[in-house]
Amino acid sequence: MTINPADRTDRTGKKTLNILPDDREFEQLANRFKLLGEPARLRILTVLCDGERNVQDLCEQTGLLQANVSKHLQLLKATGIVTCRREGIFRYYRLIDTALMSVCRSIQEELAQQRCH
Repeated sequence: MTINPADRTDRTGKKTLNILPDDREFEQLANRFKLLGEPARLRILTVLCDGERNVQDLCEQTGLLQANVSKHLQLLKATGIVTCRREGIFRYYRLIDTALMSVCRSIQEELAQQRCH
């Protein structure tokens, strides 16, 4: 993160620091948004917002095939968005990147409002 030593004033007249993300942070942010570019992953994440689920539950609630759900969960786990625990023969997945889902929910709310108008 790069901090510009010059203070600036925001729209309300308050003094703020000019903090700009560095290239690495922009890359990380772009990768997060790439993950959201796949509707199947958004379906999975939306279900996981309501709590921990196993692959079978995710398949039933999203209408996706098991192989597809498993592939997306591997990617989401590798990028630190979800985690899983094993119980017997099942793996239970849960969302751990709440900031990402907060963005998704805000967008969903905005889209719902647009549909109503």
